[in-house]
Amino acid sequence: MAREKPWLKLWVDSLLGLKSLDLSLAETGAWWKLYAFGHYLGQSGRLTRENNRPYALPAIMEALRITKRADMATFQHMVDKQLDSGLLRWEGQVLAITGYDDEQSRAPSAQKEAVRDRVQRWRAAQ
Repeated sequence: MAREKPWLKLWVDSLLGLKSLDLSLAETGAWWKLYAFGHYLGQSGRLTRENNRPYALPAIMEALRITKRADMATFQHMVDKQLDSGLLRWEGQVLAITGYDDEQSRAPSAQKEAVRDRVQRWRAAQ
């Protein structure tokens, strides 16, 4: 059985999902950079530094090495669109990716315990 790949489901959703159809190609790239940055930070999609200090948008752009004015404008436009669509949200001063934990979690049937149980039942039936 193939291992669960939550990132693949997310990629397909970004191609065909209704919430991302209105993003330009540049905005889609900006979204993926932001999403990857959220994963890198390891805070369940919350864009915070150590000690739970929030990243401001200019600091996020600096961390992602977005330095050209046109790219900064594209990034800001993408953030505005994703806030409007509900894929991003503000939690006080912290920007958070909505549904991050759900997208990254495995289905209950793909958990190690469930797989082990299915294999044991299958072997017992043989």
